[in-house]
Amino acid sequence: MSEAGDSAAARSRCDRGFTLFEVLVIIAILSLIAGIAFPEVEKVMRRQTFIAAATRFEVALHAARARALQRGTAVRFTVSADHRSYGYSGAFEPLPEAVLAESPDGSIAFFGDGTSDGGRISLVDTRWERRWVVRRTTGAIERVR
Repeated sequence: MSEAGDSAAARSRCDRGFTLFEVLVIIAILSLIAGIAFPEVEKVMRRQTFIAAATRFEVALHAARARALQRGTAVRFTVSADHRSYGYSGAFEPLPEAVLAESPDGSIAFFGDGTSDGGRISLVDTRWERRWVVRRTTGAIERVR
């Protein structure tokens, strides 16, 4: 009978939960892990935001060229003066925070015959950059970097 009484007493001590010291140690370990992991997650999210913006930017370049070919008239792809948005035919799309569009001439014209006035255009972030070249004679859009 004493064995049953001892195991019941041991069970009641185990059922009480964690001590304050154990909880504090767990919180300290979780804080350390969070301090290491969260900056990496933020970096990955920022990189993904840049890649998505660059993809939309390139699609808009191709769409401007396609519209010029389809309509047989000139279409101008423009970067805003503050470098925070871009677009063509009056429709502008904003860029995410910290991403800037750069174009030496501010715009690139695509003509109805498939040619363009050519130029270079890029998107930059504090860590990443993506560049395109638009060929004069063919209007082809080539990603350089």
